[in-house]
Amino acid sequence: MSKADGQKIVIQFTEEITNRIDAISLPDFPIISGYTTQTSYGSLSTLSIPEQALPEDLLLMFWAKDDDPIESVPSGWELLATGYDTYQRLSVYSKVYKGEDKEFTVTHASEETTAIVVSIPLAGEVVLSAIAEATTTNPTPPTLESGFEANTPTLWIAFTGCDYRDVTGFPSNFPGNNIASNYTNGVGVGIASLTSTNSSEAPGSFTISSSDQSGAGVLALRFKSLDDIFASQMKAGWSLEGQQYQYVYGPLLDKVYTIESVEFHQDYDDYKHILITTNEQDRFNNVEGNLTISYDQTKGNLMGRGGAVESFSQELTPQDLVPKPNPGIAEHLELYVAVTVDFIKITYLHGYDEEIVTVGITGLAEFIDIDTLNP
Repeated sequence: MSKADGQKIVIQFTEEITNRIDAISLPDFPIISGYTTQTSYGSLSTLSIPEQALPEDLLLMFWAKDDDPIESVPSGWELLATGYDTYQRLSVYSKVYKGEDKEFTVTHASEETTAIVVSIPLAGEVVLSAIAEATTTNPTPPTLESGFEANTPTLWIAFTGCDYRDVTGFPSNFPGNNIASNYTNGVGVGIASLTSTNSSEAPGSFTISSSDQSGAGVLALRFKSLDDIFASQMKAGWSLEGQQYQYVYGPLLDKVYTIESVEFHQDYDDYKHILITTNEQDRFNNVEGNLTISYDQTKGNLMGRGGAVESFSQELTPQDLVPKPNPGIAEHLELYVAVTVDFIKITYLHGYDEEIVTVGITGLAEFIDIDTLNP
């Protein structure tokens, strides 16, 4: 067992990798790649992420609740917008998918809830309108100015939520992704989409089964920058695994290291050397044996001069790690105690010549084994 620090691994290919910014081919517009719908009653809702979602995809959740004036932000999600009107709450959340479990839970006040979760690859900036609240049969999102540059490929998503009714109709000028999730006699939510290069869109109206309190809004999103897309494409498909001890003399555990970035190595004037950097908190602590670096072609899209990079798995022995003192090895500690003694003047009743006063001090230090942290 070795105690060491190390974060970086270099991969050398036999031919150049051509997945550079000038080789990236984007779709015409951002798209919704998949969606899920869920309804529930109670104080705990179990929701799922679309199966089509891949790491670095943007996830949006459109969430409606009956009656609840208090919004509950799911762990790991960011609240983008919320609106409330006495008997219904409509909210939109976002997060970047990192490959975690496709199922998650939300704790909230005991109410009827319904949700639509969508995945959007390569999505960048999101702009939202305010949520318009009204008692109506036709919830209507406001017009939205995206603020994007002229002719920017934009995905527009209109959304609505209503109390005690079903979403039954969608804006005629937003023909894509007409999806509804209804908890009959509870709460309903629906979305519709449009792709355009316009800087402004007015979605038009949804239809609900009968007039009731409702909220409606619209959002616009565009692609990430090419630099950001390139960084995420380079990282896709890679994994790094090994074994390390949980603590000194403890159990040997399987370890999956978090890869923070994959990039061309700047120390080499070619496109054959790739530098893989792991999370700073991993650093191969107490690694035992070899590491295994893998690339999965079904999850990544690296291209070489000869075509797509095929899946592979390669064991390697960690080298050039920075050694650290291992507390599992016997150590000798020396303790030096500096003592200051104050002599207080007293009055002698009987004095003698050449009198010597000797002061002896004994110190006792007790070491208590509390715990071993990150040995």
